[in-house]
Amino acid sequence: YIKKKNFVFEENSVFDEHISNIKNIIKTFFLKQFYNYTSKKYSDLNKKKYVYFPLISHYECHYHPATSPLNYIIMLESLLDKIPKNVKVLVKEHPRQFFFRAQQKFSRSIGFYRKLQSFKNVEYVSLETNHRELIKNSLYIFCSSVSTTALECISLKKKFINFGISIFEKKHGYHLKKLIKINHNKKILYKNEKKCNLYNS
Repeated sequence: YIKKKNFVFEENSVFDEHISNIKNIIKTFFLKQFYNYTSKKYSDLNKKKYVYFPLISHYECHYHPATSPLNYIIMLESLLDKIPKNVKVLVKEHPRQFFFRAQQKFSRSIGFYRKLQSFKNVEYVSLETNHRELIKNSLYIFCSSVSTTALECISLKKKFINFGISIFEKKHGYHLKKLIKINHNKKILYKNEKKCNLYNS
């Protein structure tokens, strides 16, 4: 079977598969152009107060459906509610997001990036922006606990806020579901479930 449009599936054929792949190659091309044209370029990251949010490539089988575009927006809204108003969230697309792959047809759309634009304190940055510099100069990193970014944060001794499976909690980072607030002085108000109380880190 092949997906024709939302919630509509029909019997597949070699011809339909080729047409579908051509459509998605075109879609991927224009998505990349849109992202490159509308993304921000920074050369002074050390002067900005921000939380860095690197996206996961869609769809990796062990993340789907946890990293659907809708869930990303829900997690982002939750994060924005917990950080100071003068702190931005810088989002960067995964470097392989705009390479055509079979699963790409179920991936993010222009609507996803327009939704990011609608948030006052959110900006998505150019693919050319150095990933490691974004990590180093950020207040915190917001990422999946099973991503390569989490491992990079550990190697750089940088605390991160994670979503998904709790692997590195407390020693290296904090889980979004237990995060209550990040104060203006970067202190984190965090729920300690074992002791059933709150503490600052």
